[in-house]
Amino acid sequence: IENITCVAGNEHMALLDCNGDLVIYSTDLDKYFTPDISHDDRMSVKGLNIQSISCGYNFVMLIDHQNHVYACGDNMYGQLALGEKEEQSKTIPKLSKISFFDDIPIKDVQCGYYHSIFLTHDGRVYVCGNNGYGQLGIDDSKLKKTFTPILNEFLCDITQISCGQNHTMALTSSNELSAFGCNYGGRLGIGNNKKNQFKVQLVSCIPPSPIVSIACGYGHSMIIDSDRSVWSLSLIHISEP
Repeated sequence: IENITCVAGNEHMALLDCNGDLVIYSTDLDKYFTPDISHDDRMSVKGLNIQSISCGYNFVMLIDHQNHVYACGDNMYGQLALGEKEEQSKTIPKLSKISFFDDIPIKDVQCGYYHSIFLTHDGRVYVCGNNGYGQLGIDDSKLKKTFTPILNEFLCDITQISCGQNHTMALTSSNELSAFGCNYGGRLGIGNNKKNQFKVQLVSCIPPSPIVSIACGYGHSMIIDSDRSVWSLSLIHISEP
């Protein structure tokens, strides 16, 4: 087996092979996805020439070679970005194309627990799903969730995005790092321990060398710089292991 991409969610795993075909395995597959006829523990997606995949708590997002975005799984908070018409359906077991992005080529999609972040080729960011912790970064604490993607007007010229459980990070082409959402334990690295950040916050204490990669985990955030040093965001500052 060569060139396999593996992404894990809560109780499911998505495997993408070199041909762009996808297989989803889950311990509770028939609750959130559509099992294959001959295999009740997996869901297969063939013929789309999939370029990238991301998994949330119990949902999957993928981008094909034409930059179209598809989704399936749990849609309780609108994280599948399928619009208000799907609001009454908490689960979308079959892969569905997100029509909102038909004329907006998407470069990357990242999934949190119940939220999704979309990066366009021109550096704009769209958000949807749960906003209970501010993880959408739209500076609106009253909006608890959205089923339709919203353009985050506080983010521009973005090159990378990453989602944790309930927080998000974004990196610009000029090496500015932003973070928002749940800040429990100082995981945003913004110098305070305020629980939830609904507005995009600039991470001022960053490595001296340019950042090349960012990653959010369940409740932590990591950075890799051009010197190949790995940094962990904390309450007051960043620390190098």
